[in-house]
Amino acid sequence: MKPGPLGLLLLLSIPLEMTAQTPTDVVTYSNSDRGVTTFGTTGGTGTNMRVGYARLRSAAGTSTPSGIAIFAFKANDILVSEAAIPLVRPIMSGRTYARVDGAVNTGIAIANPNSEPVSISFYLTDGITGNSFEQSSFVLASGQQIASFLTDAPFKAPTPLSGTLTFNASAPVAVVALRGLTNERGEFLITTQPVADLTDLSLRPTVIGHVADGGGWRTQLVLVNTRDETVTGRVEFYNDGRQGPYALPMGVTINGRFDSIFNFSIPARGSVQLETSGSEETTRVGTARILSGSSSSPSGFALFSFRNQGVVVTEGSVPAQSGVKGYGQPLTWAERTYVETTGLPGQLNTIQTGIAVTNLSGSGGADVAFELFNADGTATGRKATIRVPLYGHISKYLTEIFPGIPLPFRGMVRVTAVSIPFTVTTFRTRYNERGDLLIATIPIADEGSSYSSGDAYFPHIVDLGGYKTSFILFNGNPGQPTSGRVEFVSQSGQPLPIPIADR
Repeated sequence: MKPGPLGLLLLLSIPLEMTAQTPTDVVTYSNSDRGVTTFGTTGGTGTNMRVGYARLRSAAGTSTPSGIAIFAFKANDILVSEAAIPLVRPIMSGRTYARVDGAVNTGIAIANPNSEPVSISFYLTDGITGNSFEQSSFVLASGQQIASFLTDAPFKAPTPLSGTLTFNASAPVAVVALRGLTNERGEFLITTQPVADLTDLSLRPTVIGHVADGGGWRTQLVLVNTRDETVTGRVEFYNDGRQGPYALPMGVTINGRFDSIFNFSIPARGSVQLETSGSEETTRVGTARILSGSSSSPSGFALFSFRNQGVVVTEGSVPAQSGVKGYGQPLTWAERTYVETTGLPGQLNTIQTGIAVTNLSGSGGADVAFELFNADGTATGRKATIRVPLYGHISKYLTEIFPGIPLPFRGMVRVTAVSIPFTVTTFRTRYNERGDLLIATIPIADEGSSYSSGDAYFPHIVDLGGYKTSFILFNGNPGQPTSGRVEFVSQSGQPLPIPIADR
């Protein structure tokens, strides 16, 4: 199929049977301390397309939960792509990776939640030279939203392009970036990619919590310079093997060179890509540490893909996470993540949750504890402990961490460790009707972070012709319930009634 307007391509899907309700532009939610709320659209019919964004308003005295919008694209009755959009806070300036080359295009959705029009200026930058071009601006009226590919108005990017898009707004706006790939079958695969907030310029070692290479898999590390000066550093790869308490370096082939350490230099406002060859017959998984030698660290993500019989059937992304998360907090580090499992690994049309944990302690191996909670926040009584080597990681399905859990299961996992920082990466996986593995990354909630009240947004939603979306809200703030409402808003800024279903 040939890609069309972004709104038509971001068609949404939800796997579970649901009961249709009368269209509404508001859904309320209420979560206990460790609870989860899920709901989804039923899908429109005919030509009645609903496009816009969703605003989450937390109730007075409660904090804002973490959230995910799961969407997918179906072609010829086969689910070919799933992606997860995190709930975001508005920002005034941002930068994201920009790629346009025929098979690949980048889409941007921007929502203006303010009571006044917002002026948005932007420019594109060549990733290699750092030269900026196509500087322009547009005005987004109060409450309105736009969703466009970079090759379309107002951006009108040239082809080919590998670099960055930078924007500055006169007031905070909600933004999401999406990568679209048309594969060898002509199917459109969608992947979420991060938008860096340019006000966050701290120097932090960062880590990519999961990389895969070989056996049909390859990983591309995309690093974006958030500064107006050259950023240098190196990337170190580690695998799941270990020598005593330490993870072993993982050699990969990038640009014809086999090594476990690769240096990088990124021009001001530019980007760089380090792609593994995938030439090994056996799949190897591990992590990548990004160490900066400059005054700030680059923003980044890993884009991993799986090729089956010459066709790319899977693309997924993993955002870089801070390698010093938890410093200055109490001596127990804790993360929360949404989990869902509808069957056993490998079964067609079943959802699996995979969890990867990376040890960043700098002092050898460490034990990481897992505790499972039901969707209503009550404890299941199931707990597990796994040892993770220094700089190494473990990756397991939920059913491997907690054997014998009742299926289907939907709820939350709390991951903790004493005196060591770590990162958690969560994957939603499923095999489609053809047996292709689809992967989407689920955001995590850090209990050491401050969760304030205030509005948050899903910057882009679509409901059309039987295609659906699901929304997942879970509480990241320990010891406190959350409640509020989710409002659906059209691109013109008006209430957007959508048929909502019970899950």
